[in-house]
Formats: sequence, C-alpha cells, structure tokens
Amino acid sequence: MLMKNRVKRVAGDIPLASTSDIAFLLLIFFLATTVFDIESGILLDLPPSETQEKAAVLEDRSEMAVLDIVMTGSDAANDFKVKMITFASKDATIPNKRVFPIKEVGTEVKLWLERKPKSVFMVRTKPDDPYGPMVKVLDQLKMAGIQKYAIRILDEEIE
Repeated sequence: MLMKNRVKRVAGDIPLASTSDIAFLLLIFFLATTVFDIESGILLDLPPSETQEKAAVLEDRSEMAVLDIVMTGSDAANDFKVKMITFASKDATIPNKRVFPIKEVGTEVKLWLERKPKSVFMVRTKPDDPYGPMVKVLDQLKMAGIQKYAIRILDEEIE
C-alpha cells in the first residue's frame, strides 16, 4: 500500500500588532462624533443690587405674595404643595394662608394678579428639598406671565 505523506497544516495566526492602532482610532472616532448635552440651568433675569422700585415694593406687604413649597407626606416625589401667604392690606399683621397643589399655582397667581397687578412673588423652599417642585412652581409662574419673582432658601422649617 501506498501511504500518502500527510502535510501538517500550521494554524493561521491573526496578527495582533495593529489591534492597539485600531482601538485608538475607534476611540478618537467616537470622541469626535459624540454629542454632549449642555444643561444651561434655570435662566433668571436678576435685578440690579439696589433699586428704588425694590425698596418701594418691600414697604407695601400687600403687593407681595410668598409661595412656600412644603412637603405634605412621606413620598418626596409627589407630596409637595404650595402655601401662598399674602397680606390683605399694607398695615395687616395677620397673613392669609392658602394651600394648594403645585399644578394650580398658575391659576391662583392669575387670580391674585387680577386684584393686585403690581405684585411681586417670592418662592421659598428648604435646602434639602428636591429641585423638581421648585422648578415646577417657577414654570407655573412663567406660564402665568410673572415678570417679578424672587427665590429664597430657608434655613428654618416652614410652618
């Protein structure tokens, strides 16, 4: 019998020398083509430091409405309401307080503006409260057409 000589095949190797070059080129490609979202934050028009208009508004408390953002339950995401504090007249000492959901801020503010069109609004919240409810209140104020408002962070507990 005739035996054929078997030829041993050598397994082909994939050259790994250019792997690092390819990885580097892919890295550069993805860095160059990635779009990064830039968050601009809350855009506010801040007044000058001291104006006569500001001093005049603060003298008449009946033209100012304070919107306190208060948590009413244990669920931090959904249990926030707004307490609106107003004064009936310039000399009033006892404030009027009304509590309502955040989604009703726009309608309540519009009703208040019908009576007092030159009102200034102050939004107050605690430093450990989430930003979501405050941003929702500011959005409601902007949708109601409010031009003058202030934001204040409270150190003490809101009653």
